[in-house]
Amino acid sequence: MAVVNADFAHMFGSDDDCLYLAERTPELAKKLEDLKDLSDPVPEGMVDVGWIDEDGMSLSFDDSVDEIKGHQGHGVVKSFMSDSTSSFAGALLESKLSTVLRYLDGEIVKDGTSTTQVRMKAKSSRQARDMCGVVDLFDTSGNKAHYRFVFPHLSLGKREEIAWKTGEIVAYKHTLKVLGDYYVISDDTAWTKSEEATKFLANPTPSGASS
Repeated sequence: MAVVNADFAHMFGSDDDCLYLAERTPELAKKLEDLKDLSDPVPEGMVDVGWIDEDGMSLSFDDSVDEIKGHQGHGVVKSFMSDSTSSFAGALLESKLSTVLRYLDGEIVKDGTSTTQVRMKAKSSRQARDMCGVVDLFDTSGNKAHYRFVFPHLSLGKREEIAWKTGEIVAYKHTLKVLGDYYVISDDTAWTKSEEATKFLANPTPSGASS
């Protein structure tokens, strides 16, 4: 019988949880590809976007499965994934200039000689923005595991409304489509002490070889 351990059930929502975003460049994407340890610093140029909505952040999947039926009995003989995409989402609550510029597809324009205000030109129609992202999540239960999600390529497409309501914090709701592969790094003992990890870690990749 499998061992059941409540320590392997996680809750997130630590004050240390954070999301870093930046405009994607090939150089930055390469640095993220090389980000292999939880202690590695987030590459320079990536911005901590600040407070996240209490609903947290989510990784969602949109999968479509098609089935092929045989001629005899019309039973399903094969199924295949006809479409499969992943998206990362979070509502940013700090109106940092980099966040607002990106969300409105805006640019700063000069406003005379003033040094006490910023004038931004925003577009009525927006374009998709290529991004890079890093997410650090910390388990708030007994295990205290650290999870890091590394996204070398994200795309900010459709934006949602920005509502100015009495008694509510303004939210910039980012839904970022994941393009290509992404990476998950964790020191969770449910992973590091698992049979799968033990076999893999016993035969580490030689230095200089790709993993």
